[in-house]
Amino acid sequence: MIRNNEKTEPSIKLKVEEILRRLNKNSRSFGVYFGDEYVGYVSFVNYDRKNPEIQIELSEAHRNKGIGFRALSLLTKRIFEEKQDIEYFVYCVMVDNPASIRLIEKLGGKKIETEHFVEKNVNKYHILRD
Repeated sequence: MIRNNEKTEPSIKLKVEEILRRLNKNSRSFGVYFGDEYVGYVSFVNYDRKNPEIQIELSEAHRNKGIGFRALSLLTKRIFEEKQDIEYFVYCVMVDNPASIRLIEKLGGKKIETEHFVEKNVNKYHILRD
């Protein structure tokens, strides 16, 4: 379990759960909690590769409060430290999702390209090592 410094951050804790029983062996998923309340998850798809993809989902009531940023900051830093072979994380976001774009740019994500996906444009970002 990862806990934040409750004096400087909102009461956010990330309950780390590997869900290999539910996902394929190449994915990892982490529950995101606000206090003791489960508010969403962060998944890393193709975790065994040098460029896993990040997926995040938070309940609507807990969006735009810094929770997603804090969760991704903690997790990407920790995984970069533990898995030296990761070159970067991939994060895909719909061009009409400004909150998610702000999130990835605040994390230092670099826009790589725009792709056509399900008849909408998707921006592809990379989160690089510091």
